[in-house]
Amino acid sequence: MRPNETFFYVKNRRTHQDMESLTRYYLPLIGPLGLSLYAYLVSFQDDGEKGHLFSDILSYLNVGMSDFEKSLATLTAVYLVDFSQLETGHYRLVLHSPLTASSFFEHQVLANLLTRRLGETKVERLKPAPLVPAKSLNQPLSSIFRQVDSVYFKPKKALPEDFDLDHFKQLMARDNLRFDKESDDILELFRFSEKTQKTWYETYQLAKETAVGQVISTKRLFSTLQAQPVSNQAFSEAENSLIRWANRRDPIGFLADIKQARQAVVTNSERQLVKQLTQLGLLDGVINVAVFYTFQKLDSANLNEKYALKLANDLSYQKIASAEAAIIYLRGERSKSGDAKNDQVKPKAASSNVPEWSKESYRTEATPEELERLEALRRRMLGDKEVE
Repeated sequence: MRPNETFFYVKNRRTHQDMESLTRYYLPLIGPLGLSLYAYLVSFQDDGEKGHLFSDILSYLNVGMSDFEKSLATLTAVYLVDFSQLETGHYRLVLHSPLTASSFFEHQVLANLLTRRLGETKVERLKPAPLVPAKSLNQPLSSIFRQVDSVYFKPKKALPEDFDLDHFKQLMARDNLRFDKESDDILELFRFSEKTQKTWYETYQLAKETAVGQVISTKRLFSTLQAQPVSNQAFSEAENSLIRWANRRDPIGFLADIKQARQAVVTNSERQLVKQLTQLGLLDGVINVAVFYTFQKLDSANLNEKYALKLANDLSYQKIASAEAAIIYLRGERSKSGDAKNDQVKPKAASSNVPEWSKESYRTEATPEELERLEALRRRMLGDKEVE
């Protein structure tokens, strides 16, 4: 977009300036330049009769192209302007009236943005008072206009794109989930939904899967966007077993499996360490692989905090978002450090003897015998002795 390019308004799409709503509710979001730009567009709009140059706006408002573009983008984000490019190469502006006070605060995202900017106390003073219950004396259209059907249709409010937070919270209450920082989390959930084009319900399902200790983790939610598909052919039989195991168990359950095979139990400090790893934004499968490789590197009944954090920090920095990607990355790191022989597992013959517990359809509870096999798998990947 350049200053000498042309834009058009649209016929019969005139709107009005509700300066009270603009000043009270939108100004903190769009800033003084955004308000001035919107006022200019409303004041000089026509019916698409002719083209206008962007340079006219720059000259009138005495701003540069960069500031103009930022302010225009903000106006589109808060639904005051629709901005698009026609096949001819020209641009089109469609203006929208600001929401009324009640409609603005019914819009969950806009209301939360305003709260974030001004604080709850100031926003509460801006909200319209709720109506006291009273008997309605309204008349249906059919009683006044005879040609209208007798059914009374209540006008439906048309709000800009919003996130159905009410239903989202109802499901959270049902599943005993809670926000970490509600105002920030709501905006991040909306951003995720908008970026992925997922419905509020699809977003909820992913938020539930990536929650940490019944707390919504938007950081882990966004980590799901980084996952890249990896072919199983890239892995040995034992690595595929580890992948299935890591993807099936939550981190505490995975750690408990390893500890049980060593006649040990998960300690409080290990639980805190797992919580730290989730706070890095790592998904369960990635954490489980990091835990497995930590035990592989340092043969002990307890999880080594320093080494586990080192691996987790590396995986987080590399934006690793799946067990498969974690194995490939850690395998490469071991190769660089000369430990590849400990991490690689030679492929077996076509007749697989993958333990039953590693199969997808198998139950997650492990018997003592199965845990012995699990430990054998760890030793086989470690290469410290042969397992029959």
